[in-house]
Amino acid sequence: MFQIFSSRKEFILLALEVLGQRSNFHISNSTKMRLIILVFILLYSQSSVVAQEVKPKVTAANMQIGGERSEVKTLACSGFVNPQTLDLNLQPKMTYLYKEHRHEGPDQEKVEEIKELKSELKSQFIPTDRGEVETEASTAVVPEVGLNYDGNIFDGSYPADNNIAISPSGIIVSVCNSNIVYAKNGVVDFYQSLEALIGESSDWFPCDPVVLFDPEAGRFIMYMQECGTDLDNEIAILFSESADPHDGWWTYKFAGDPTGNGYFFDYPKIAISGHDLFLTANMFSQNDSEGAVVLQLDKQAGYDGLNLNYLYYTNLVGHNFTILPVSYGLSSTYGPGIYLVATDNTGGNTISFYDITDDIDQNPEILHTSISTTSYELAGNALQSGLSKCKLDMNDCRALSGFYLDGIIHFVFHSDYGNGYGGINYNRLNVATKQNTSSLFGYVGYDYAYPAVASFANSPTDRSVMIGFGRTSNTFSPQIRVVNVDHDMNWSNSTHIYEQDNVDCFMGEIVQRWGDYTGCCRNFSSTTPSVYVNGMYGNAQGGWNTRIAEVHSGGPVPIQNAQSDITSVSLYPNPGIDRFNVIFSSPETMPVLVELVDLSGRLIHVLYSGTVRQGENQFGFQPASLADGTYFIRISNDQKIISNEKLVLVH
Repeated sequence: MFQIFSSRKEFILLALEVLGQRSNFHISNSTKMRLIILVFILLYSQSSVVAQEVKPKVTAANMQIGGERSEVKTLACSGFVNPQTLDLNLQPKMTYLYKEHRHEGPDQEKVEEIKELKSELKSQFIPTDRGEVETEASTAVVPEVGLNYDGNIFDGSYPADNNIAISPSGIIVSVCNSNIVYAKNGVVDFYQSLEALIGESSDWFPCDPVVLFDPEAGRFIMYMQECGTDLDNEIAILFSESADPHDGWWTYKFAGDPTGNGYFFDYPKIAISGHDLFLTANMFSQNDSEGAVVLQLDKQAGYDGLNLNYLYYTNLVGHNFTILPVSYGLSSTYGPGIYLVATDNTGGNTISFYDITDDIDQNPEILHTSISTTSYELAGNALQSGLSKCKLDMNDCRALSGFYLDGIIHFVFHSDYGNGYGGINYNRLNVATKQNTSSLFGYVGYDYAYPAVASFANSPTDRSVMIGFGRTSNTFSPQIRVVNVDHDMNWSNSTHIYEQDNVDCFMGEIVQRWGDYTGCCRNFSSTTPSVYVNGMYGNAQGGWNTRIAEVHSGGPVPIQNAQSDITSVSLYPNPGIDRFNVIFSSPETMPVLVELVDLSGRLIHVLYSGTVRQGENQFGFQPASLADGTYFIRISNDQKIISNEKLVLVH
């Protein structure tokens, strides 16, 4: 009976209605007793995982009305979509024009002038070594990279605008400016263009996709927009019909300007409460910023493909450019309403804190206050290795990523670390005291940029996080990296995930796009703290590719009573062109190392270093930079080689 309901909450409410005899149900006393027992189990078992946390009411002191709210409006569903995947062996690429629009802020001329001055400052201090020590010894765990593989492929449009979400069953949905991929254990089984996903023709140029997973409802939510600077552009919001995106999506398409003033909608952020979906964006008229807008939508109607109620907030006070709504950090939600934060994109010493007070059907309002914090400044544009004259755009100081947990809003952006070099600016805002604590991470001579943060907590009171980000300098190419911050705000040294080559000067421009954001999400398929990072690296063709990696804490994994070795190893397709899948069976949970080596036994890549589960394990990888020839997949455990499978690569 329980399986027919879309959520545990829905079942409990109906069961309570039946038990209270406020319905037409007629049941026996024995059935009532069974219902009581089941409701008790659902309410109290694993309550920290599935129960919505009641959002603390912010005291009214120093809080003022933060904007104007519209009346509730209704949006009809545009239809249900579930296209077939393209050929996974070919993965054809549609090449789009260079994405010229740069999400410019209200003071872009000022931003560019400051960045130019900072670039001149950093040119006076350019290190020539790679031996930096980012932090002193600390109690923070050293991030360990597990399964990692190439994500959404480069198609000529950049930056990738890469984002990621994962379900409890381990299905990963990753998106970039033009395509969407479903994968599990690194094995891609769905690849399609964004236009096909929403049923649009090729002249609907999609960009800025973002995706999240709702752990309480068990659904994915995705956003994309019609790109460019055309007024009255369209946006699309998609709700998966189930926890498996292969089952299709309910789609809602509507004008990007809810006010009807002829603006266009740009640079989205999305988050969820227990009841609603929140979408924020910046509004522009021609080349002028008109401030931010916040939309509040009934997410349950979206899950069911019904008419969707929504409202919006405009004329927002404070730093009303790129306002960041924050979801709950663990496997649940919070509410009613939601918290939001914003920084001054040009740099400053205050943070705007917003509170949307209730659900959409409970007459909500938006409150605001300004909170003092440590000063933050713009950084100069970033260098690349060698003789490359192409710099990477550091954009500005807007808030990029965050979450809420146990009275604290965790959020990140990048700012000047020293001598004009960019660093990660990590913040903890206490919603009760309205005080913000910030900490900078970086190293003079290296640029750290586009961070994204996810909870790495063992419990709701644990404040540990993982932060994925990009890093570059004049001595190496753009890298994807990850760093841990523990409960007491101690930083680890960062861990390298991937790098390959520099990015070329497209369109003759010396400063190239790098962001606009990095994907980082809590791994809902793991029983211990784990996150997935979706970052960008320069590929061998001088463009951008995305790389997806699972990250967990370092150290040995305790394994008991191991009885036998991994068996039934298979590798396909073999020979292969550009993607391989490895399947093997393990007698139980154990640590393994999977490596790619050449004929001489020389290590080419570590494909996986971590724990495999009992039973069948499957993952995939793309040897994009390898020459044709014969290689071996080597699987080892405790320094013992337990499998060597030959791989033949033919491009």
